[in-house]
Amino acid sequence: MHISTIENPWGKTFTDKRYVHPPLSECIVSMWGSSMVLYGEINSKDPMMSEGTPKKKGSTLPSAGVIFTVKRLEETYVPKHELDYPLTGEFMPALATKYGVRDDGIPVHSMVKDFDDFKFYQEVFCDEQRIPITYIKVSLENGFGKKQRFVLSTLLRVGHEKELVGYRETSGYKKTVQKYSHWKKLKKVFKQQNDYYACGDYKFYLQNGDGFEKGINYDIENVLELAPYEKKTFYFALTRSTQKPKKYNVAKKQTISFWQEELKKAKFIPKEKRMRKVFNNLLVQCLQMFCRRQKKDYVLIRQGGLSRLIWPTEARSVIHALSEIGGYEEYLKRAIDTYFDIMQEKKGEETGKITTFCHWQWSTNPASVLESFAYAARNDDKLFNDRIQEAMLTYEYIERERAKTQTMDGVIKGLFPPGLSSDFGGTGDQIWGHTDCWMLQGINEFLKVLKEKNSPYYERVKMGYDDYYNTLENVLKRIAEAQIQNEKIYLPHDAKNNPELEEKLNKAYVSISLKIANYLYQGFNGYDSEIQRKVFKAHFPKETNQKGFYSSVYESESGVGQVWYITFTEYTLYRYFGIIGKVKEQKRILDALLKYAVTNEYYLTERYDSHKGMIASWLPNASASGRVIAMLLDYYGKVENK
Repeated sequence: MHISTIENPWGKTFTDKRYVHPPLSECIVSMWGSSMVLYGEINSKDPMMSEGTPKKKGSTLPSAGVIFTVKRLEETYVPKHELDYPLTGEFMPALATKYGVRDDGIPVHSMVKDFDDFKFYQEVFCDEQRIPITYIKVSLENGFGKKQRFVLSTLLRVGHEKELVGYRETSGYKKTVQKYSHWKKLKKVFKQQNDYYACGDYKFYLQNGDGFEKGINYDIENVLELAPYEKKTFYFALTRSTQKPKKYNVAKKQTISFWQEELKKAKFIPKEKRMRKVFNNLLVQCLQMFCRRQKKDYVLIRQGGLSRLIWPTEARSVIHALSEIGGYEEYLKRAIDTYFDIMQEKKGEETGKITTFCHWQWSTNPASVLESFAYAARNDDKLFNDRIQEAMLTYEYIERERAKTQTMDGVIKGLFPPGLSSDFGGTGDQIWGHTDCWMLQGINEFLKVLKEKNSPYYERVKMGYDDYYNTLENVLKRIAEAQIQNEKIYLPHDAKNNPELEEKLNKAYVSISLKIANYLYQGFNGYDSEIQRKVFKAHFPKETNQKGFYSSVYESESGVGQVWYITFTEYTLYRYFGIIGKVKEQKRILDALLKYAVTNEYYLTERYDSHKGMIASWLPNASASGRVIAMLLDYYGKVENK
C-alpha cells in the first residue's frame, strides 16, 4: 500500500525508525530509513531526555550515530528515475527504502535501497545485553552490466539525539531529515584506536575493514570497484559495552535464539493465523519498551518513540496486553515493583500517591497503577499477596483526595479535585471524562481482582467505587436531562458545565471524543439507553467517521486533511460496542486500525494524518501496540501457544 501523501491520501504511514535493542536495556537503539543507526542512552539523572554536557573527558556522551553514504565516482549509467543522490555523496533518501519484515517479529531488521544501477543493503540487530552491542551488515551491489566505482562512506558522530536525527524534539511531530551538511559540522567525532574507532565510551568496530581509510570530515571511506553484478559485504559494530563484538553470524544466531525463547513465553496467541505476524511484531515492540536507566536496576515501561517518558495511564495498555497473552509475569512484576518501590509516596499526607519521572503528573496515575496491578496480579498470586498493601495505600489516597472536595468551593463534590487530567488542564477544571472515568475504570479492574482473590478488602473498595460511580452518574444525568427533548445530547468538558470555563476549554483541548467514549464505556445512565444513543449521535456524527476512525482531533498541517489520535478513542468504543453487542462495529474499528494505523512494518504511531503520512509521531507507540494486541486477542480469540 502507498505511503499517505497530500496527492494520494489514506495510505500507510512511513516507518521512519525501527527498534533493534533488547528488553531491559539502558539504551534505545534504532535503525532509520536514511541508513542511520542511532545508539541512545537512558541516563540516570534525566529519565526524560538523554541530554547534557559530559562532566569529564571520556565520560558517556548523550547519543552516538553512524550513517552510511554511497557515491558513484563517475556517471557510468543514467537511472530510469533520475536521482542526483548517487553523484553527490549526500545521505540516502529515506523514502527509497524497502524494509524486510520477519514473520516472528524478531528485531533483526533489514532494508534495501534500489537505485537502478546499484543496490544498498543493510541489516541491523543488537545482542541481548543490558548495554548492547549493535551489529551492522552493509552490502553494495553493482546492478549494471559494466564495471563501476563507488565510495562507501561511514560517518560517525556523537551528540544530542535531536542533532543526529534532524529535528528539534524527539516525539516525532515533525518530519525527520538527516543531512550530511549538518552531521559533518558536529564536533564529537570518532578517532582511530588499535582495532576500533572511539569517541568517549563509544566504540565502532570494522569487523572486515580492509580498504577503509580515514577520509574528509572524519568519514571512514572505502573506494570499491565492482564488476558487473558483483556484491560486496562489510560488517560493523557500535557499542558502549566493554566487551568486544563477536563474529556477525555468531552474534546473529545467538540474538535470534534469545528472542525465540522470549516469544515462547507467550501462553496465548491469536486464533486467527493470519493475524500472528502483526501480533508477533507488536509483542516484540512491547517487550522492547521495558527499559532500565543507567546504573539503576528498576524497570520502566517507556511510551515509545525516542522519549524516555513514562505515563502509568499509557503503560497500563502494555501491561494489559501482556496479561492477556500470559507468560510474561516477570516483566509485569518488575513494572509493579517500580510503581510501589520507586514512585509511591510512603509517608505524610500524600501516602499512596504515585509520582512519575515526568513533568506531566496526570491525576489518573494512582488509578492507572491500580488497574495495572490488577492486570499483573490476576495470574500471579504471589504478586497479589506481596503488593496488596501498597495497592490499598494508593486506593486510600484516591478516596482522601475525593473527600477534599467536600470542603472546597466551586467544585463538584465527590469527584476528584481539579488537576491535570492529561497533558491539558489543571486550572480549576474537573475533566470527568479523563480523570474520573479513568479513576473508575482503574478501581473497577482492581475490584475484579479483589473479588477473584477473595480479598477482605473487596467490600470496602466496592462501597467507595459505588459512591464514586453514583456521584458522577447523577452529575451527568442532570446535564443530560436538560437536553432530553433534543435529538442530540452534548456533554461538557468539565463536570460543572460552566459556560465561561467551557469556552476556555474548547480552545485548549484538541478533542472531546475520548472523554465521551470513556463516558459511554462506563455505562452511565444505562448501556445503549436513550441518553447514551443521543450522546453518541451528538459527539460521533456520521460525517466525522472516516474509514472507520470515529472523530478527528484537528486539521492536518497540510490544511486539507484531518488528524486522529488513533486507538485511544477507537479502543474505548471497541469495548463499548462489545458490551452492547455491535460486533460489526468492532470489526470495522479493528479493520481500520490494521489498514491505516499499522505501518507496513507493523509499527503503530500516536496519530494518523490522512494527507501527510510522513508525520509519524511517537513511532513506535507502546500503548497503541498494547491496545491493538488486546483487540486481536478479543475479536479473533486466542489459543495456546504450542
